[in-house]
Amino acid sequence: MVFASARIVNFPHEMFNDAQFYLEKAKKFDKDPKNDWQRWRYLRASIFFSLASLEAFVNQIVEYQLKKQGFDDEAKKFKKSQMNLARKIRNKYANLIRKPIDTGNPTWKDFIHIKEIRNRIAHYKGGVEIYNEGEPYSVDISNAEKGIEMVRSMIIYLQELAGEKPPTWIYQKHSKIIH
Repeated sequence: MVFASARIVNFPHEMFNDAQFYLEKAKKFDKDPKNDWQRWRYLRASIFFSLASLEAFVNQIVEYQLKKQGFDDEAKKFKKSQMNLARKIRNKYANLIRKPIDTGNPTWKDFIHIKEIRNRIAHYKGGVEIYNEGEPYSVDISNAEKGIEMVRSMIIYLQELAGEKPPTWIYQKHSKIIH
């Protein structure tokens, strides 16, 4: 007898959990300079996973809305075309839901802020100021926390626009093992 196994994957949740996990790891290191490299590694990971979680969630919403609204193959190609995350949220998501994204709200401003930090890491051009604690765009505890809260707020906001309930995992306050 052959048994099939299935694995349910919820990538947005997994990456949100990872963002929290790496932030928690970073917080375990005191500010002694000998700990900087480890703390910075975990903070970078937390920021990357925060935005990856949001992007994966938005991609799922786009796919869900395409199926729900019965778009034909040509429209699907256009709707699924590659664009940066901010444009994807504003254009694709807003077109599918038919409600504009309020780019003046604090959640959107936090999203742009965290995206800028991620871009400074991903497209690094030199200099150590990226780690200057307390600078607006530094890789630090405050901005990693802001990244996680931004994802939480953005997903809740996007789901409200769509008339859908946010996923329960978005209210998770600490990392946990996912089975």
